[in-house]
Amino acid sequence: MPVLSLVLGILGTIVCLIPGMFSYGIPMAAIALVTGILGRKAAAAKQEGTGLATAGIVLGAVGLCIGIAMYVMCAKITNAVEDAANDPKVQESLKKMEEELKKAPPSGN
Repeated sequence: MPVLSLVLGILGTIVCLIPGMFSYGIPMAAIALVTGILGRKAAAAKQEGTGLATAGIVLGAVGLCIGIAMYVMCAKITNAVEDAANDPKVQESLKKMEEELKKAPPSGN
Protein backbone atom coordinates (compact mmCIF):
# COMPACT_ATOMS: atom_id res chain seq x y z
CA MET A 1 0.00 0.00 0.00
CA PRO A 2 2.84 2.48 0.61
CA VAL A 3 4.04 2.04 -2.98
CA LEU A 4 0.53 2.69 -4.30
CA SER A 5 0.37 5.79 -2.12
CA LEU A 6 3.68 7.07 -3.46
CA VAL A 7 2.80 6.41 -7.10
CA LEU A 8 -0.65 8.01 -6.80
CA GLY A 9 0.86 10.92 -4.87
CA ILE A 10 3.36 11.59 -7.66
CA LEU A 11 0.77 11.22 -10.43
CA GLY A 12 -1.86 13.22 -8.56
CA THR A 13 0.50 16.09 -7.90
CA ILE A 14 1.70 16.22 -11.51
CA VAL A 15 -1.83 15.97 -12.93
CA CYS A 16 -3.08 18.70 -10.57
CA LEU A 17 -0.49 21.07 -12.03
CA ILE A 18 -2.04 20.76 -15.50
CA PRO A 19 -4.87 23.28 -15.96
CA GLY A 20 -8.15 21.52 -16.61
CA MET A 21 -6.84 18.15 -15.45
CA PHE A 22 -7.13 18.82 -11.72
CA SER A 23 -10.49 17.02 -11.70
CA TYR A 24 -8.49 13.81 -12.30
CA GLY A 25 -5.62 14.74 -10.00
CA ILE A 26 -7.69 15.57 -6.92
CA PRO A 27 -9.10 12.03 -6.52
CA MET A 28 -5.65 10.54 -7.14
CA ALA A 29 -4.13 12.75 -4.47
CA ALA A 30 -6.94 11.96 -2.02
CA ILE A 31 -6.50 8.22 -2.55
CA ALA A 32 -2.73 8.64 -2.10
CA LEU A 33 -3.35 10.40 1.19
CA VAL A 34 -5.70 7.70 2.48
CA THR A 35 -3.56 4.76 1.33
CA GLY A 36 -0.49 6.47 2.76
CA ILE A 37 -2.10 6.79 6.18
CA LEU A 38 -3.28 3.18 6.10
CA GLY A 39 0.10 1.97 4.83
CA ARG A 40 1.95 3.91 7.48
CA LYS A 41 -0.21 2.44 10.25
CA ALA A 42 0.27 -1.08 8.88
CA ALA A 43 4.05 -0.61 8.52
CA ALA A 44 4.34 0.82 12.02
CA ALA A 45 2.39 -2.13 13.44
CA LYS A 46 4.79 -4.54 11.71
CA GLN A 47 7.77 -2.39 12.78
CA GLU A 48 8.81 -1.84 9.15
CA GLY A 49 9.97 1.33 7.43
CA THR A 50 7.39 4.03 6.88
CA GLY A 51 9.29 6.18 4.39
CA LEU A 52 7.29 5.32 1.27
CA ALA A 53 3.99 5.79 3.08
CA THR A 54 5.16 9.11 4.52
CA ALA A 55 6.24 10.30 1.06
CA GLY A 56 2.82 9.24 -0.31
CA ILE A 57 1.06 11.16 2.46
CA VAL A 58 3.10 14.29 1.78
CA LEU A 59 2.67 14.11 -1.99
CA GLY A 60 -1.04 13.35 -1.61
CA ALA A 61 -1.49 16.38 0.64
CA VAL A 62 0.53 18.62 -1.70
CA GLY A 63 -1.40 17.37 -4.74
CA LEU A 64 -4.70 17.88 -2.96
CA CYS A 65 -3.78 21.46 -2.01
CA ILE A 66 -2.60 22.25 -5.54
CA GLY A 67 -5.72 20.68 -7.08
CA ILE A 68 -8.06 22.62 -4.81
CA ALA A 69 -6.15 25.84 -5.49
CA MET A 70 -6.38 25.23 -9.25
CA TYR A 71 -10.11 24.56 -8.93
CA VAL A 72 -10.65 27.80 -7.00
CA MET A 73 -8.57 29.83 -9.47
CA CYS A 74 -10.40 28.39 -12.49
CA ALA A 75 -13.76 29.06 -10.84
CA LYS A 76 -12.80 32.67 -10.09
CA ILE A 77 -11.52 33.24 -13.63
CA THR A 78 -14.68 31.72 -15.11
CA ASN A 79 -16.88 33.94 -12.96
CA ALA A 80 -14.84 37.03 -13.84
CA VAL A 81 -15.11 36.30 -17.58
CA GLU A 82 -18.84 35.64 -17.27
CA ASP A 83 -19.34 38.90 -15.36
CA ALA A 84 -17.32 40.81 -17.95
CA ALA A 85 -19.28 39.26 -20.82
CA ASN A 86 -22.56 40.30 -19.23
CA ASP A 87 -21.40 43.86 -18.58
CA PRO A 88 -23.51 46.37 -20.60
CA LYS A 89 -20.41 48.42 -21.47
CA VAL A 90 -18.72 45.38 -22.96
CA GLN A 91 -21.86 44.49 -24.92
CA GLU A 92 -21.99 48.03 -26.31
CA SER A 93 -18.33 47.90 -27.30
CA LEU A 94 -18.86 44.58 -29.04
CA LYS A 95 -21.80 46.01 -31.01
CA LYS A 96 -19.68 48.99 -32.09
CA MET A 97 -16.87 46.68 -33.18
CA GLU A 98 -19.30 44.55 -35.16
CA GLU A 99 -20.68 47.64 -36.93
CA GLU A 100 -17.17 48.84 -37.77
CA LEU A 101 -16.26 45.43 -39.13
CA LYS A 102 -19.32 45.47 -41.38
CA LYS A 103 -18.26 48.90 -42.72
CA ALA A 104 -14.69 47.81 -43.43
CA PRO A 105 -13.88 46.92 -47.02
CA PRO A 106 -13.25 43.25 -47.72
CA SER A 107 -9.60 42.31 -47.82
CA GLY A 108 -8.43 40.93 -51.13
CA ASN A 109 -5.32 39.16 -52.29
